[in-house]
Amino acid sequence: MKARILCGVIGILLVVCAGTALAQSESQAVNLTKEAKTILDSAKSKDDYQRAAQKYEEALKIFERVKLDKWTCHCSNQLGDIQFGLGQYQKALEYYEKSLAIMKQVGDVKGEGVTLKNIGQVYNSWGQYQKALEFYEKSLSIMKKVGDLKGEANTLNGIGWVYTFVGQFQKAFVCHEQSLQIYKRLGELRPEAYTLTFLSAVYAQLDRYDEAIKLANESLVIREKMGLPVDGVKNGIAHLYLSIGNMAMAEPLIRETRYPATLGRLALLKSEYSSAVDHHTKYANWAEKTGTVDDLFRSYTGLGRAYEGMENYSKAEKCYEKAMKLTEEIRSGLLPSERKNFYEVKIWGFRRYDPAKGLARVRIKLNHPEASITPCELTKARSFADHLSQTNSIGATNIPSSLIEKEQSLVNQLAALKKQLAKTDPEKAPDKFKNLSKSVKDAKEELNFFVEKLWKDYPAYAAVKYPKPPSLKDSALRPDECAVIFDVSSEGVGVILVRDKAVSKAFYLDLKLSDLERDVTRFREPFEKLRLKDYDPELAKSLYDKLLRPALVDVPNGTPLTIIPDGILAMLPFEALVTGGKASWTKGDYGEYPEGLTFLGDEHPISYYQSITALSLTRAMKTDDKARNQLLVLADPVFDLKDRRAQQSTQTKTTEREKKNNLELMETIEGSGDGSFKFKRLAQTEVLADNLQKIYGANCLSLTGIKANKSDFLSKIAPKIDQYGSVVFATHGVMSTHVPGLMEPFLALAMVPPGTDGFLKMSDILSLKMNADVVALTACQSGLGKELSGEGVMSMGRAFQYAGAKSVLMSLWEVEEKSAVTLAENFFRYRKDGKTKLESLKLARDDIRNAGYKHPFFWAAFILVGEVN
Repeated sequence: MKARILCGVIGILLVVCAGTALAQSESQAVNLTKEAKTILDSAKSKDDYQRAAQKYEEALKIFERVKLDKWTCHCSNQLGDIQFGLGQYQKALEYYEKSLAIMKQVGDVKGEGVTLKNIGQVYNSWGQYQKALEFYEKSLSIMKKVGDLKGEANTLNGIGWVYTFVGQFQKAFVCHEQSLQIYKRLGELRPEAYTLTFLSAVYAQLDRYDEAIKLANESLVIREKMGLPVDGVKNGIAHLYLSIGNMAMAEPLIRETRYPATLGRLALLKSEYSSAVDHHTKYANWAEKTGTVDDLFRSYTGLGRAYEGMENYSKAEKCYEKAMKLTEEIRSGLLPSERKNFYEVKIWGFRRYDPAKGLARVRIKLNHPEASITPCELTKARSFADHLSQTNSIGATNIPSSLIEKEQSLVNQLAALKKQLAKTDPEKAPDKFKNLSKSVKDAKEELNFFVEKLWKDYPAYAAVKYPKPPSLKDSALRPDECAVIFDVSSEGVGVILVRDKAVSKAFYLDLKLSDLERDVTRFREPFEKLRLKDYDPELAKSLYDKLLRPALVDVPNGTPLTIIPDGILAMLPFEALVTGGKASWTKGDYGEYPEGLTFLGDEHPISYYQSITALSLTRAMKTDDKARNQLLVLADPVFDLKDRRAQQSTQTKTTEREKKNNLELMETIEGSGDGSFKFKRLAQTEVLADNLQKIYGANCLSLTGIKANKSDFLSKIAPKIDQYGSVVFATHGVMSTHVPGLMEPFLALAMVPPGTDGFLKMSDILSLKMNADVVALTACQSGLGKELSGEGVMSMGRAFQYAGAKSVLMSLWEVEEKSAVTLAENFFRYRKDGKTKLESLKLARDDIRNAGYKHPFFWAAFILVGEVN
């Protein structure tokens, strides 16, 4: 009995001791969190944030051990916030997910909603927009359920930003509008004013400047009532007026606010260049003291434009060089998700590519044409790299995924530090500004060291992600090649002829972008709208005379040309430009056609490249000849449930949310309100697949109908796609980079049952490891609606090349199916017989012209991007 009592006493003592130990541990952990908070409140550098994170980590381990869920959630959320602020998104996500799991377990519904919003923010910054929407919408549902109106409004603004990033501006508007109504009901004037500004920005993106100005004025009224600063809003309204050319409304606001940069923009628009120099110089002096890169960018770009207007090209060159360097500063301070359309963005009237365009112009005018190639090469390469950053793509580069993860971490960390630095006032917090500046410098050096190692170990990957445009001498151009490089800007067109790896001729055309776009649009309209009789030989001759005749005057007929277009010129079929003759319209088997003309394509075999950088990169990539005779064909996908082939079984599994997203996307693309798909069946492409099967026999894998679907392609074909030397996608394609919801080109694969993801996007292609000598895209569409841009065409060609293809055969408009199928079939027949790609394309074109398809609409659509042999 005594022994039993003694054991009981000892047991009680052990429990008491354990309880005391737990209490001591809890107290220690609470103190650690207090220390961490104190460090955060006065944080001045990256090291401070890391010290705070270390304290929270120590506390978190204790709270997890003693099972204090509330404190575990608190530490996890704080660590998530810190890691998010440092750009370490994967770590932030892990902490938020840990907190979320506990909140679900203990039933903290409101905390669950807040954490879901935080997770959505991580995915949004990561550029994973569908994931971001998924978590934002879950958060929104909870906020509504618990009646947290302010949380609901905040989340709606988050959703609105996602829609803005993906180009679904109408949906962004709806979200911000709903948020605005909530803030109005709550009487939250400050966030109401901010949301009005968000809505104004969306309207500006839609080119609906009247509504943008109206909302900005409403925001102005609120700010005035609250006694908040208003000059910045008035200045923004002035810029909106300048964007629509209403200087009468803009000028009084500009004179009132007296912002030097805006005064400078007004002077430029009025061609008062001396005054523009004065204003931008004053602004630059101020911006140099603050070190704000956006302000410096505006200053130097404005000065460059002003000096160029005064024909002081040497000074203009120096200013453009400074602005271009600052552009890189701005870009490196953005998250990868914010870079995708970086060069298209306007900063108070100047696009970010303007300094590069200006530099190219003035160097041609200074008779330094070779030096003019570099800035625009860099801009083109950077633009593609920013599209690439939206994926974890490795293409054909064999870079380990662990290095990509490290690269993302370093890039995100630098961007996050730069954002913190931008928010820090150097006068009010000099120590913090100094320490953050050091952290930014250290992060830059760490990233630069990593990039140099990438160039050494994985040059193909580094050349695309961190391009260094080669000089003509160091490029992969062959001595016998003849290349024509175009540079298109709002002020005109630069034309450079390269022969023997040196500039042979260079000139600058004072041709306004609006006039060039008008002419190219007029030239293409007969092809796009199938009004073939409207083809204008005189316009075709005029375009040739302006763009090429001065460059080619000494180039013998028969010399192959490599065209490196820019902007709108990538949509121009140079083969169909007229070099001579007089048209007489003749009735043929397939409609009337102009006879008696000599086309540029008759005098010179033509191929295309995106840039000298892309050419050099492609030629550095080795293709394994073992795959040369193997052909893969994806053709005639099923788009409609009424198609008899839709009844065949498919293994594609789609969640309800994915179905909803894909249906909405299809409706947005085609303007279809009922969710039905308008992509018509391409029955002739099944004939192409059958004929190629006969030509290549056992060496051809043909997937048609329901088998031509994205799910099977990515899961079953993509892992072994390097086995194929030739790949054919005989389906619709949209080459636009501004498709709402996608913002990138895509090829259309099977889309049944409704809601199936049949969009094989450029980002999907970038992740392939191909070994293809040529990829052919037939029956493509060039774009949507009014938008007409060459960016998508060249980007899609570059994407396939980055994935490992040497060349891409693609169309510049929606082609007539039978002639396109015949051309593609004959192209591959000649290839199998040993002809070069350029020879095969010319022979295939000649074949369909001889078969009666004589109008340029039929034979000029297809262009060869990349290698010709």
